[in-house]
Amino acid sequence: MPFWGVGGDYTGASPTRSSRSDVSHGGNTNWQTAHSNSLNPGVYLVHVSYTPSHSDGDYPNSDPDHYETRITLDGTQVGDTAFGYESGPVTYKSASSLAHVISWNSGAKTIASQYRTTDADAGGMRGYLITQISIIMEYA
Repeated sequence: MPFWGVGGDYTGASPTRSSRSDVSHGGNTNWQTAHSNSLNPGVYLVHVSYTPSHSDGDYPNSDPDHYETRITLDGTQVGDTAFGYESGPVTYKSASSLAHVISWNSGAKTIASQYRTTDADAGGMRGYLITQISIIMEYA
């Protein structure tokens, strides 16, 4: 078993995939996908970090909005969510991150990073979401 390999969308000898997304979401509470990778069986370290905008203009409707980010494996949430509350002390403008080791040994699966706001008014969330997936070991 190699410590990294060529599988899914991993190409060459690069053991890491990363994505940077400027995310903006408001008006509904549905999960949105920022990044998605279909990968071969193996062991992966997945890290998602979110840095919200600090500009009051990015939060319309004159109120802060709760945000959540999560990691999914084939559509099922892995672990907990990272979040910021609507109420003070301005935690909806605080950065958050998640990291999980995810493994499976048969068939390709999809790892995704997702985000949402839980307030359905005209406000929402706005910020920068970074997803990094590093392969630790690929099953041959």
